[in-house]
Amino acid sequence: MKHLVLPIACTLVLAAASPLHSQKKKPAAPAPAASKPASTAAGAETPAPPADKETFLENPWQLGMLLQDTNGDKIADAVCGHIIVPANPNAAENTAAANVAARVGYETSALTLPVVIQNAFTVNGALLNTGIAQQLRQVARLIEARATIGAKRQFFFVGVGGYDTHSNTVTNQTNNFNQLFPAMKAFYDYTVAAGVAADVVQFTASDFNRTFIGNANAGVDHAWGGHHIVLGGSVKGGDMYGTFPTLVPKGIDDAGSNGSWIPTTAVDQVGATLGKWFGMPATDIAQVFPNLANFTVKDLGFML
Repeated sequence: MKHLVLPIACTLVLAAASPLHSQKKKPAAPAPAASKPASTAAGAETPAPPADKETFLENPWQLGMLLQDTNGDKIADAVCGHIIVPANPNAAENTAAANVAARVGYETSALTLPVVIQNAFTVNGALLNTGIAQQLRQVARLIEARATIGAKRQFFFVGVGGYDTHSNTVTNQTNNFNQLFPAMKAFYDYTVAAGVAADVVQFTASDFNRTFIGNANAGVDHAWGGHHIVLGGSVKGGDMYGTFPTLVPKGIDDAGSNGSWIPTTAVDQVGATLGKWFGMPATDIAQVFPNLANFTVKDLGFML
């Protein structure tokens, strides 16, 4: 099985205990507890109906059941949901529950991370908890659940914004990189520990680059060619692919006067190289990347 993980920047485009309690968007107070759970024939524990069941059914948008007020201002600011599993779930049931939580975008608060993920995403004794790290942890969960899902190939999108730095570029970009790079490394470390590094590739993408010359706001503006990262056990790493531009404003590689570099390597070539590794037939690659015909080199050679 092969997996491609695409963190998206500029958006930068680039992917237990029972019962499980998942909360979406932000931690919310637990829903009112039932006085005593009722057991089903299959051994699952189902919470008894709440005392205000009829009121809830009339108005499911009231506070207290589905919607939670976590800061006391009487305004709903979080959605609370539950995934109920058997009282003594086996590994497959835990995996299935985690998969459901990941598919609906829940960040599980009472679900123990698989040790291989927990260890990889723990840095200096603390779990990486940035937005991009949370997304990549969910991708790791889905990869761990690959046998249950039954997919032969998976493609994940994760995204992070804040790269449109028209002001204070150095500060903002440094903050962005300090979130992105540890998360990507943690995810790679997970793939190594899980024994799937050769079958998982991360790569970044964005819809535009930034100018080489700054503006009056200590920022940089929209530009053309840029650099991106490909990371994985099947990547021929430690090298740069393509032609590095001549960093001369108004020079041979500048599309204007402020360092908007003319690209020498096409996104079609990058995509075709990854697609070939991913198992795409040559005819499909040509159809998905129609501009590839304009380039002599179809495979950039950065994949084993």
